[in-house]
Amino acid sequence: MIRAGYLLMFVQHGYGYILCEGPSVIRKMLTGEIQANKYEIWRLADELKSWKCSRADVGVVTLTFYSAERRVLGHMVNFRITAGKPRYFAVLMPAHNETTDNVIPQLYDLSELIKGQPLSTTLRV
Repeated sequence: MIRAGYLLMFVQHGYGYILCEGPSVIRKMLTGEIQANKYEIWRLADELKSWKCSRADVGVVTLTFYSAERRVLGHMVNFRITAGKPRYFAVLMPAHNETTDNVIPQLYDLSELIKGQPLSTTLRV
């Protein structure tokens, strides 16, 4: 899940995102320097049954969450896997400019804000 979210962020934002300080935590998880299974915040839901797209061909939607000051707090990458029964997944990714030490706490806080919010809701932080 983490790898899929990371690669989808790369596809959408390129090296300008993945080589920044915030996403460096993801790289460390993918290389085993940080144990990813300790942080369940990375996987918001195994399956988002209520997630709907207006176009059936859209497989990836990225939501960016901002503070009231318009600072990027993080991203939620929503994607569909169509092998077999179509399933929908969501993964939280850090803001590109988040400091390494603050990535995990920031994403944990973001996951707490998102819990129970329908995806159609515009989240104001």
